[in-house]
Amino acid sequence: FIDKWLGIVLLLITVIIGMTNETIQIKYKEFYQNAWHQPDIHANNPINNNSVFERRLMWSNSIQLISEHPLLGSGLNNWKIEQAKFGIGGNPYLNTGMERFEHPHNEYLSIASEIGLIGFFVFLVLTVFVLRWRHRHDSIISIVQFSASKSAILAMLILCFFSYPIHRELTMMMASVHIVTLTQGRIISRNLRLKKKYLRSIGLTAVLMTILIYTLRLRSDYFLGQGIAAQLNRKVDKAKRNYLEANTIFFPLDDKGTPLEWFYGNELFRSGDLSGACLQLEVGRQKNPYHSRLLNDLGTVYDQRGISDSAISCYRLALKCCPGMIETKFNLTATLYNSGKLLDAYYSLSSINLPEKVDYLTKARYKQFCKVILIDIVKSDTTLYENLQLKIKQQSKVDDFVMGCFKRGESPGDLINSIKGKTAQ
Repeated sequence: FIDKWLGIVLLLITVIIGMTNETIQIKYKEFYQNAWHQPDIHANNPINNNSVFERRLMWSNSIQLISEHPLLGSGLNNWKIEQAKFGIGGNPYLNTGMERFEHPHNEYLSIASEIGLIGFFVFLVLTVFVLRWRHRHDSIISIVQFSASKSAILAMLILCFFSYPIHRELTMMMASVHIVTLTQGRIISRNLRLKKKYLRSIGLTAVLMTILIYTLRLRSDYFLGQGIAAQLNRKVDKAKRNYLEANTIFFPLDDKGTPLEWFYGNELFRSGDLSGACLQLEVGRQKNPYHSRLLNDLGTVYDQRGISDSAISCYRLALKCCPGMIETKFNLTATLYNSGKLLDAYYSLSSINLPEKVDYLTKARYKQFCKVILIDIVKSDTTLYENLQLKIKQQSKVDDFVMGCFKRGESPGDLINSIKGKTAQ
């Protein structure tokens, strides 16, 4: 009875402290105002550059992933790969395609999406089993210890709604101590036939295997960091060696789901080895088929090698995963135009929505694309183009006139009608 009320008091104190914290109040207000709206991944709004928007985006993708694999889930550690196919974007940084989420910042959604609703139900049963464990107390110290451990587990379960404590090594070590305190060793049956030495051997083997795997992963992580540093310093050969050393069976992807072949393939591309880059990026695509940057770069390699259809396919899949990637839209527009698909190139150009603050080179590139594609659209109507040339003598003025008639999102027919209307004036 005493430990029950002591746990309730400790939980209330935790809630009160949380409610009076100014930072938590601001986050709660932001979340409440936007929780009922589907995050717009096609937007390019700096206001969305906050953790509340990103959590809503990750949770929305998680729910879609759960609905796709409801019973058994998408597989352990597959969330960071699979969720990207539902789209990432909404602010200038996310629209670069560089951000890769590693966790939905909600352990319950993570469990349900990776091991399914069956696994989620097992997790809940085990949690309730630990929290409802009964224990006879022989002193006031035992009561306080028991209540403190239960409160710690409850606090971790509350934190699981907004973060990922189960994936933190230190947090899980502390949680294990509290669970042992709550269960007090009663889980092991007296009739267990295995001898203690066998249990110790199994436990020691598991610990040694874990240490070995973590050591190999840390080694790969070290070489990956060295490769990135060498690449930034333009030491091509050193970067290649480090990327090859980092790529092992225990470290096929980095912590955010990027295949190591992407790093190595980009280095090969920069050194002019298109065939090697293509091979590495294709292997990387098999490991993570929804990595928007990898798809964009693979499309570029295909385009450079003259495989236009494969390049267009990669660009379109990249835009499905990250609809706001302006660089990929430019690449797709150029490939469509060079393949003779003028109308498709026009619609791709029309979908580019430059942000208010954009660098000079991007603006110049957009203007050049407009000039080439729009003039070719107008040239498809021979009479209209001849009339324009008669009315406007200089070619540069014709280009400016056509670009002035262009409105983002309109059809080619609307563009030509608009030019005809202004030419007739």
